[in-house]
Amino acid sequence: MFKLNFKKVILVLFLSFLLITPVPTKAQSTEIHKMTIYTTLKDNGDAHIKEIWQMDVHEGTEVYKVMKKMKDKKIQNLKVSDEKGTQYENIGAWDVDASREEKRNKCGLVKDGDSYELCFGIGDYGQRTYTFEYDVTHFVEQFENDQGFNFAFFSQLKLDIDEVKITIESPTHKFNKNNSSIFAYGYEGYVVFNNGRVVMGNDTPLENGSNKMQILMRINNGTFSNLSKTNRTFDDILEEANEGSDYDDEDGVTLFEVLFIVFVVVMGFAIIIIGIAIYHYLHKTKEYFESGEEFKAPKDVNMFRDIPCNGDLLRFYALARKIGLVQDIDQGGLIGAILLKWVKDGYVVFEKRKEKRMIFFNKDGFSIDLSGEILTDSIYEERLLNYLKRAAGSNIALETGEFEKWCSNHYSSIESWFTSIENNERKIMKQKRDMWGEKATRKFLCFTGQCRNIIYSYKVKEEIEQIVGFKLFLEEMSSIDEKEVMEVKLWEDYLIFASVLGLADKVEKQLGNLYPQFVDESNIDIFYTSMMIRNFSNRGIHAAHAAHAAESGDGGSSSFGGGGSSFSGGGGGGVR
Repeated sequence: MFKLNFKKVILVLFLSFLLITPVPTKAQSTEIHKMTIYTTLKDNGDAHIKEIWQMDVHEGTEVYKVMKKMKDKKIQNLKVSDEKGTQYENIGAWDVDASREEKRNKCGLVKDGDSYELCFGIGDYGQRTYTFEYDVTHFVEQFENDQGFNFAFFSQLKLDIDEVKITIESPTHKFNKNNSSIFAYGYEGYVVFNNGRVVMGNDTPLENGSNKMQILMRINNGTFSNLSKTNRTFDDILEEANEGSDYDDEDGVTLFEVLFIVFVVVMGFAIIIIGIAIYHYLHKTKEYFESGEEFKAPKDVNMFRDIPCNGDLLRFYALARKIGLVQDIDQGGLIGAILLKWVKDGYVVFEKRKEKRMIFFNKDGFSIDLSGEILTDSIYEERLLNYLKRAAGSNIALETGEFEKWCSNHYSSIESWFTSIENNERKIMKQKRDMWGEKATRKFLCFTGQCRNIIYSYKVKEEIEQIVGFKLFLEEMSSIDEKEVMEVKLWEDYLIFASVLGLADKVEKQLGNLYPQFVDESNIDIFYTSMMIRNFSNRGIHAAHAAHAAESGDGGSSSFGGGGSSFSGGGGGGVR
């Protein structure tokens, strides 16, 4: 007779439950790491546009880009290729509902009134680079008094974008402030004339759905011929575009509005103070390690002689900054560290030069040739390189005082660069589960607040102990046994990472004592180059902070709002 074994039944049911229960997996994000757009204006006002999207793709069947309100503009001659050199077949009218396999290595257009969708198949998932080219007719328009265009290269793409660089040029015309005017909208970044071209770029990553890069450009009459005409003046379009933007600085108010504002401020003052107090009481953030210990720099640590954070310079900076080892005024150390790395790798050389001061006095200066190839390890190094080139000007040779002046005029760009590095490291830590948070909500009167506990992994705790121990080691380097031999590479790394902590001078001193032949075996000259880099970097950051404190200039980098409604071009898109 068959007997039921209760324990075995329970075990079978439990194992079955485990088998059918889905195991949570970490979703890989689909995003654009770098978008490069080249726009060439033809003599008849048409434009040839080439876009290169370096991206991670882990979902969907196609990439698409929406171009809205094109009016009499037409999209023609779409061509697409990928990183393997595969040329996609243009099938004309695009079937959005086709399968992923049916769309593979194919491209096409969807047209709806005066809007277009540029579409092509994703093919394989993973890290992909897609290059697509197309022509836009009547890109440049004839206004009543000028020529120009109001065009959004993209708007509200459903993808995060780390870095964008857009170039606009003409093979027959050079653009500059004497024959053109440029205004940008929808992003935090820059738009400049550069060697006869217009160059746009972002300073901070662009978020899914809220991204836009639009340019309004005025060009002198007679530059292009046979253009599509509009009965509006450039000033009309500019006024509309500037509404709500950084360019709109004429906010005149009526007497009634002034009195109303005063009334609201006076009557609401007490409520605002109470609200702020309650907000700060409720919105607390407490940080801990997994062990429950409070997040802070440890005091009792041993010296750490290796390079912390497995040699990840940006993570080293972000964690050192978080525990208070790098203050705002000391941030130039990171710039110095990156420059030292480029010098070590032979990409740049600080050329010593004498510069006249007044009539009878000379002073040591420098010049850095940035025209050669410089291989960067991250988008943040690439962004810094772009800043240095912009500071250098048309000769692409950065000279004494140029970066300091640029930082003073563009302090928000350099400040947002540091902020974006720290934010990106937080993002990486979340992705790697080195950091996560737990929220608890409490209510008080009519206010709702959140207390947030952020928990860090043991790995982060170990890295912080390494950083503090490394700082202790650098400060006590004089205790190193004079007979101890270290490789040139290790000394170079010490110098680079010490720069972030503001201790490069201590390493230089010990190098001179313990390893005098270093200058013959390394590209870094500790008696001139490292000193000039330190001076160069610190003066730039000091100038940026001073300019910010004095609120002088517009920073050269703005959160360009506005843009009006009369522009053509990008209006959505992504992966689907």
